[in-house]
Amino acid sequence: MPIVSVVLPVYNCRAFLEEALESILKQSFRNFETVVVDDGSLDGSEKIIQQYATKTSIEVIVHDRNVGICQSLNDGIAKARGIYVAIQHADDVSVPERLEKQVRYLEVHPDIDLVAGWIQYINRRGKQRKDDWWLKTIKKVPDEHEVIKSKLLEMNIIPHPTVMFRKKIIETVGLYDPDAFPTEDYDYWLRISEHHAIGIIREPICFYRRHRGQLTRTEKMRHIQQKTIEAVQRAKERRGLDTAL
Repeated sequence: MPIVSVVLPVYNCRAFLEEALESILKQSFRNFETVVVDDGSLDGSEKIIQQYATKTSIEVIVHDRNVGICQSLNDGIAKARGIYVAIQHADDVSVPERLEKQVRYLEVHPDIDLVAGWIQYINRRGKQRKDDWWLKTIKKVPDEHEVIKSKLLEMNIIPHPTVMFRKKIIETVGLYDPDAFPTEDYDYWLRISEHHAIGIIREPICFYRRHRGQLTRTEKMRHIQQKTIEAVQRAKERRGLDTAL
């Protein structure tokens, strides 16, 4: 039985997929499984996945059509056998010690049920980019759950591809909510923070690739902003706080 299940959803990410997979398969921590969810890719990503499936022990879920990131994540988590679930994006790169550091953190902090970390921006070619205002802001947040919980009402301070959580949390908070798309991760962290403690490893554990094909860059910003407001409003209502904007 693996300790960690790495869930990696894929949709049309052929240019970066091999590097993302290699960054997981070469982790210093070895007791893990990789669950790859091919969400109806049309760009040849499925061929790369199958090549890896024939020479490694990765688990593969194939959608015959594109059903979206939320369903892909939920299907991967449902398939996961590990005590811990880690999220890996198909265009990002985990540092070699990522899983080892996160498992150690959760073992040392049994009261913490989700641990995230910092990211380092890279461009399409893998070259490091400077921090923007968001990344500079999250690096100021201390590793203290109550501060994290409060700060989450102001902005999303948890980079999605740095997350590892105890799988048992789905018993209390469920899975990703498709209705929260395209801010499904932010909505999930808000819900989790109301029932479970969150920690932050205050160093980069993932190289976050910024490129034109990213969903968050192709979606209309007005829609994203509206869904963000809705996620915060729901969180405030659950917490009995004033929802006036």
